[in-house]
Amino acid sequence: MARTTKQPEQPETITIAELCQKFEISEEVLRLAIADLYPDFDTLKAVPKADLDQITAKIPTLLPPSNSRENPQPEPEHQPQAAPLATQAQQQQITTAPQQLQQPTITDLITRQVGEEVQLVDAIADIRNQLVVNVVTARNTELVETLNQNWQAQKAGYLGTLNGLVELARETTPFTPDEINLQAEIDAAMSALGKKLAS
Repeated sequence: MARTTKQPEQPETITIAELCQKFEISEEVLRLAIADLYPDFDTLKAVPKADLDQITAKIPTLLPPSNSRENPQPEPEHQPQAAPLATQAQQQQITTAPQQLQQPTITDLITRQVGEEVQLVDAIADIRNQLVVNVVTARNTELVETLNQNWQAQKAGYLGTLNGLVELARETTPFTPDEINLQAEIDAAMSALGKKLAS
């Protein structure tokens, strides 16, 4: 009776090297193909086997026949086609590579964010400084105008008082000289009396 050998459990992940061997492509081309699937595509060592369908969809020209997906080794008669297929895949990935490489890295994004933040903070500080100068200038003009209006009101009061005092001034009454000679009048009266008494 033949002894049944227990097959080892398949790992839950598959390494990048195994994927390169499976699809017969270089590591660089593979990493570019999965760039939009994994943020750390340029450093990861393995991927979940559950993602194989998504990865396969990224490189459709390299899919093996459906009955040979479990066996990564191609048939002998298909071996000469491996290099042309890999070249075609590389050309396809290189064509799309500029779009992938145009995506900013974390360092680029942080650098741009810091630069824009500094620019905005500087602009806010500049506007605040201008507002401070504007407020001080406005307050000075308000104070000057307040002092000016107060003085004009006070000056009008002074002028009113001055004009009122002028109105109080009266013209002097001219002196009427006394032209009567008192002694002559008395002498005349006494003379007239004497004449009446003598008659």
